[in-house]
Amino acid sequence: MNLTRRKFITAAALVSAVPGLGAAPAANAASVKKSIKLGISTYSYWHFKTAKVPIETVIDKAAALGVAGVDILHRQMDLPEKEPLDTAGRAYLRKLKRHAFINGVDLICVSTHQNFVSPKPDEVRKNVEHTNKCIEIAYELGVPCIRINTGRWNTVDFDTLMAQRGVEAVLPGYTEEDGFKWCIDGIRACLEKAEECGVILALENHWGLARTPEGLLRIINAIPSPWLGVLMDTGNFLEGLGDCRWFAREQWSAWLASARADYLEAIKAPRSAMALDIAAAMIHLRERLGEDAIVTLDAGNHTGWPQRYLSYRRPGRQIGPTNGAMGYSVPAAVAASLIHPDRMVIGCVGDGGFMMSGQEISTAVQHGGKPIILLFNNNMYGTIRMHQEREHPLRVVGTDLVNPDFVAMAQSMGAHAERVVRSEEFAPALDRALAAGRPAVIELCTDPEQISTRATIADLRARASKR
Repeated sequence: MNLTRRKFITAAALVSAVPGLGAAPAANAASVKKSIKLGISTYSYWHFKTAKVPIETVIDKAAALGVAGVDILHRQMDLPEKEPLDTAGRAYLRKLKRHAFINGVDLICVSTHQNFVSPKPDEVRKNVEHTNKCIEIAYELGVPCIRINTGRWNTVDFDTLMAQRGVEAVLPGYTEEDGFKWCIDGIRACLEKAEECGVILALENHWGLARTPEGLLRIINAIPSPWLGVLMDTGNFLEGLGDCRWFAREQWSAWLASARADYLEAIKAPRSAMALDIAAAMIHLRERLGEDAIVTLDAGNHTGWPQRYLSYRRPGRQIGPTNGAMGYSVPAAVAASLIHPDRMVIGCVGDGGFMMSGQEISTAVQHGGKPIILLFNNNMYGTIRMHQEREHPLRVVGTDLVNPDFVAMAQSMGAHAERVVRSEEFAPALDRALAAGRPAVIELCTDPEQISTRATIADLRARASKR
């Protein structure tokens, strides 16, 4: 049987041995929204080759990062690894438990190492005793589960095992069937102690007999116990990735060519009946932008035109607010022009956004900046109007604007300014703005009907009427 990750997760979810599935779920469990919490493994700060990083240090770092929990590696603790847990060891564990508590960090798991894959009964017994000791450690710490391994054949060293993606030869004279039997018997021998302490065993799939979904499920299905579960780290199933067809060159190339064709079609100007064709204006601007030009954006539907029709030959040339904040573009354009006085800076802003921070044109005048501001004026809060028309057609509330004379306003601050109402006026207006040698504002008087790059208000009302 060859399991995909998706099939494995589905199968694992049906196994009663998975932690928490042994008991009947509450009737309203499906209605409870569970939050995802993050934890840090202590060995993330210690990679087995340097001096051990104290567990207390990792707890402190987790608390400073605001991480909810810490997974403790047994070998990293200040405890003898093989000896039984004594009074001094228990005192150390209680100190760790207190340290985590006062720092507001949960101790969520103990990571352990054992090897049940051995033909020697005494060796398996020693690993069972070691695992039982780790269960006691978890109990002392108040940790709900420990991570356990199947073990491995040990026919290659660990570095070779990793290089071979967890694959190693079976011990001469034995079979995989033998290995699974030893492993299953060894884990079964630990369940009594797990139940006594209320600690769940979480079987890992890093390497060994559980390195594949089939191997992991074989062990889990053979031991139907609520005290044995699966560590759902499906990223460790490495087999088959090289055969993933999505990465095949011919498939990727075909998809890329199709996506490229779609993009080139999307940046063509559609036929427009509007007096001022904004798409055509943006395409003209696209041809005029230098290699190092900077474009700043505001929030609103007007940004659809520069984002759809402008293109950039290198990164770091478009600046915009990621949180939908209006009033961003003009100050950003002023700052960009002052920082890079030798580069073309174009700021795109709607009439609503300009009224929030357009006065910063005077800052550019005062300090010698030369941004060119394209002011998209449709006398409305366009994005909100779009939502109104889509959800409540013909119910226009609070989105119409009565604007000042933007050209006179910009000129009063010392900027070059002019108004464009027809498509053929844009190119010469842009030439004059570039030649002005000072801040410039080009007011683009757009038709309110053209609510976005792909829809008109009439379109939105027609769609709404069909609902």
